[in-house]
Amino acid sequence: MRLLRVVLVLICPLFLQKAVAAPVAVTSASQGLIFAPGREVAFTYAGSSQADWKVLSFFGKTVAEGQASSARPRISVVLNRTGWFRLELRSGTDTATRWFAVLAPMVKPPAPARYGVMTHFAQGWDPDVLEAVSRAGIGYVRDELYWAEVEKARGRYDLSSSYLRYLNALKRSNLKLQLILSFANPLYDGGQTPYTDEGIAAFAKYSAWVTRETSPVLNGVEVWNEYNGSFCQGPCALNRPATYSRLLAETYDALKAARFPYPVAGGAAVLAPAPWFEALAQQGAFSKLDRIAVHPYFGVDQVKFDFDAIRAAAGRPIPFWASEFTYRDGSDQSDRLAAPYLVKMAATLLANGADRVTWYLLRDYAEFKGMGLLTDVDSPYGRYAPRPSYVAYANFIRFVRDLKPAEAVPLGFFDRAYRFAGKDAVVTVAWSEKPGQKVRAAAVKGATVFDLMGNTVVDIPAGASADLPLSADPVFIVGNTMLETIGPVPPVASAFMDFSGEQGRGGWTYLGYVCGQGETFETCAGHYRPDAAKPLSWTRGNWQWGWKVKEFPFLEINRGGGHPWISEGRLVWAVRRYTVDKSGAYMLTLKANRPSDGKAPVTVAVFQNGSALAKTAVKPGSDAVQEVQLTLAKGDRLDFVTSLTSGPGADFAATFLGATIERVGE
Repeated sequence: MRLLRVVLVLICPLFLQKAVAAPVAVTSASQGLIFAPGREVAFTYAGSSQADWKVLSFFGKTVAEGQASSARPRISVVLNRTGWFRLELRSGTDTATRWFAVLAPMVKPPAPARYGVMTHFAQGWDPDVLEAVSRAGIGYVRDELYWAEVEKARGRYDLSSSYLRYLNALKRSNLKLQLILSFANPLYDGGQTPYTDEGIAAFAKYSAWVTRETSPVLNGVEVWNEYNGSFCQGPCALNRPATYSRLLAETYDALKAARFPYPVAGGAAVLAPAPWFEALAQQGAFSKLDRIAVHPYFGVDQVKFDFDAIRAAAGRPIPFWASEFTYRDGSDQSDRLAAPYLVKMAATLLANGADRVTWYLLRDYAEFKGMGLLTDVDSPYGRYAPRPSYVAYANFIRFVRDLKPAEAVPLGFFDRAYRFAGKDAVVTVAWSEKPGQKVRAAAVKGATVFDLMGNTVVDIPAGASADLPLSADPVFIVGNTMLETIGPVPPVASAFMDFSGEQGRGGWTYLGYVCGQGETFETCAGHYRPDAAKPLSWTRGNWQWGWKVKEFPFLEINRGGGHPWISEGRLVWAVRRYTVDKSGAYMLTLKANRPSDGKAPVTVAVFQNGSALAKTAVKPGSDAVQEVQLTLAKGDRLDFVTSLTSGPGADFAATFLGATIERVGE
């Protein structure tokens, strides 16, 4: 389709811009698409024919509509509600879309060391985007001052003009920098990740110099980035835990000797893998850090299990920095799903021991399209147009602020609620992963419930109660309330929550099953023999503990799902088996999804005593859900299977598999 020519005219005391006619162009910077409630939002239509327009909310409701033409080009709306909105124009088959946000003023900005966002100013970004950071209440950015750029001759250090530009912009914006000390330098160790005594000592000296020079704008540092992943090149990879621990120790000591006043984070982990931190513990690394840096790129409920395992390895309580987390599934619903994910993840991270959370990324960039809180500079939706996740983050910051985690409120199996409290305020962030769930909220001194976009859902007077429907979109309950779930009994079993390192615990066993030579999943499933499935062994991998077997090193079952395999033309299934302990009517729910970069075709299925009940192909970047209601007898075996659909390869076949088993009619 051809696009209509649209120009945005900003009518807002904070951000006033001039109208400039240009084809599909927004004439503002990022702040130009962020408004306050009750202020006029005005657009100018530059087409020649009549166009119909409407403004839709995040939830899909039309909040304003009208017509525009060359004779009446002005489109004007005043919204007394907050949220993310999109303007849609249509003239025949021609369309245009613009995104904008309405945010409530930040009455009391939080401390600048709790909520952050990743930027790439060190890679040349224009600092003009920073106004949007401050407007959301975000207190710091996470970025770099690369060693190779700071030390271009041995022992001589300097900050380039581009580095000084962004550092000065942060100062003017009253924003702080969480600095990543990175990466290699061609002057040492052949440009590889430092591994010799000389290279490591030189890195520590760079770290001490650059933090001293930039101290007024800093609020902490991380020693390296994703050392257990892509950013360890050269001999360091022969023993990553040992080499990183040497680097961390020397850098930490150098910073402390220089009286660096802010926390030093170590670990430098992509994901939050317990085996990596267990290996670091053996090297004594936990004595050389103030915070644990992780990148929790996984499901919300995984946080507690991984953080508990790392705490056990550390042997002492150390706060976490979730210094990167994001959401992008490659689907057309990715923007819609990222907003609730951000709020749920931020609440869960803070409640489980993180004292900083940092979203990746501030704006779309290079191959990271769709991850930004804002779009890129040349987006058809507007320069730095806000995404729903931007509004969700701003609302989370506005409501939770500096309140301390108080408790995880005990609710039903599918429901989550985390309470944050301060001297004069209590806020609960609540949601449910099952549609139709309700909680009863009894207000102690009166409370107000706000939706994900920051608008009032219901006011609850003091001493009164209200039944609140919960969904995957979190709500903010402002005020002290007592919560209880109204609804069905908890599931009998959950593949995720019940996962353990003990065969048979909670009724679950973990097995592998080998199909015949050249068989597809369909042909193998036609004569599946449950008794031929063999137990796997509890094994520490590079990324996590899981169920594996030496014969098939890439076959794995872990808490989040697993990885099927193929060996010499034979499909190898990953099988989770639940043995029923009571006869009756049951509902089985099977959920699966895969990363958007998945390649090999995957099928998930559930079998009852060897007979298939349900099966579905799982496409990369999409969810698959199956529900089956049936009668089970005590001793029945339910096998939840992850398999390649066919050969020949198994690249990127990792699949999340969630299975719940509920009794019906109780």
